[in-house]
Formats: sequence, C-alpha cells, structure tokens
Amino acid sequence: MAARARRKLEVVETGLRPQTLGVRPLNPVIGAEIEGVDLSRPLSDAQFAEIEAALNAHHVLIFRDQTISREDHKRFGRRCGRLHVHPYHVKDTLPEHAQDNGRRDEPQAA
Repeated sequence: MAARARRKLEVVETGLRPQTLGVRPLNPVIGAEIEGVDLSRPLSDAQFAEIEAALNAHHVLIFRDQTISREDHKRFGRRCGRLHVHPYHVKDTLPEHAQDNGRRDEPQAA
C-alpha cells in the first residue's frame, strides 16, 4: 500500500497591503474573501486595483453578502474585460442549432 505524504501547508506571504478593502485568505493554497466593498456601487480605481492584485495572488475571490442587480454585475465584469454574450441572449436571434429551419423530426411509421 502506498504511503500517504503528510505535510503541513503554510500560508505564503503575498505582499499585499490593501488600503481600501480587506483580503482574508481562505486557505494556504487558493482563495480569499474580499471584505469592505459594495459591488452594487461603482468601484474606485484604487479598490479595483486591490481586487485585481488579490485575484492575481489568490486566484479565486469570494464577495460575501452582496446584493447586486444584473447591471451591477455587468458593470463589475466590464472592469475585468470585454463581456461574452451567450448566443441565446443576443436580441432577437437564436443560435443555428436552435432554429427550426423548416425541419420536423417526427417519428417514422413502421
């Protein structure tokens, strides 16, 4: 039977010194909780820079207890880059596979 490797994971210092929000690591490997920011309001450049630095350091961020609208979510997402619009959400269009194209898939008579 294989022996299990046992080692203690230690938190590595990230060097982050946020001034406008809190960054609380969730475990030594990945993830942090962001505190003291309200995503329903526009973020300052300093706040967004600190969020971006935390993402680069921790790879996964959690924003707890946020009440945000669809537009708030989009505004925050646009700060990260261009948003992808899924074909089902493009106004008045359907992706090719969802279009009828005059076909009727009816059971064949035996």
